[in-house]
Amino acid sequence: RAKPLSRDDRRNAIMEAIVPLIVAHGRSVTSKQIAEAAGVAEGTIYSVFADKDELLEATVHHHLERASMAPKIDELPPGFPLAEV
Repeated sequence: RAKPLSRDDRRNAIMEAIVPLIVAHGRSVTSKQIAEAAGVAEGTIYSVFADKDELLEATVHHHLERASMAPKIDELPPGFPLAEV
């Protein structure tokens, strides 16, 4: 059984877990594959995402947003406290 997480933490954990599946299968990835990769029941996916399309869109957006921040993070001075950002 999956450990208790907040809704946002659960969403993030699922989005992190399925990136390799999206790369390998694209939109044809199944909810069963997603659940197995994330270590949750299929119902858990749909308790934090309305449907598979929302999950895929959120995952792609989340990772593109993070990728666009990388150059900005590299420009920060050494020792900059990222936890405070």
